[in-house]
Amino acid sequence: MILNRLTHLPPTQDKFGIQTTRLPEKANPLPKRKHSNKHKTKSFIMTLSNKNIIIIAGPSASGKSHFIKKLLSGSCQTPQEKLFRDLSLLPNPNIGKLNIERLSNEKKVRKRSKKMRRDAFVVHFDLTSRHQHQRRRQLKAIASQCKTLKVVTLEVSFSAWQIRMTQRIKNEFYGMPLSQAFWIYSLSLINNKYGRKCFNSVYQEWDSFLDTIPTDETLFLNSETGQLRSNQAR
Repeated sequence: MILNRLTHLPPTQDKFGIQTTRLPEKANPLPKRKHSNKHKTKSFIMTLSNKNIIIIAGPSASGKSHFIKKLLSGSCQTPQEKLFRDLSLLPNPNIGKLNIERLSNEKKVRKRSKKMRRDAFVVHFDLTSRHQHQRRRQLKAIASQCKTLKVVTLEVSFSAWQIRMTQRIKNEFYGMPLSQAFWIYSLSLINNKYGRKCFNSVYQEWDSFLDTIPTDETLFLNSETGQLRSNQAR
């Protein structure tokens, strides 16, 4: 039957004048049905509304990285034990670490990933970073979106900070960024009194900034003595 049908098709000629039989065109296949993942992924969309954010702030060489490592390891040695209780981190193993850039990126926050499945996030926040003004704008943007926002500021005396910076520059000079901390330290070698004034202004500016954002709790920890003081939620 198929051969008979082909013989009844009108002949055609190619560019050389040779007659050929035109084959019937295939019918367009039915379009494949696309399975929508809209309902499947909707329940996995992540938001900050159910996340607890803990900001660990301080100038460079104030002990932020070391302190965060202790928080994430679950160490409960005094004087940190009270702080763990105040931050509702004890017991709560479902804590992760993220930077403020990731938290302020809506696409990355909504992305389904293992990182975003944590209940709470610790954020390393350098008060003397080269990008500190941008980081503060990002923090301000997410402050009202998260479930809770708690801020821990590590305080260190100017003399202790100078010693730490001296050691850091000695060990990491070539890889050290030219941040505000570097310039304050360099200035203090020329004029110690003015360097101290610039160092203290870092904390003053930070305190003023905290007055502009909603926080659930603000804590201040002396990284040398372990003394803790707190301000009630604004």
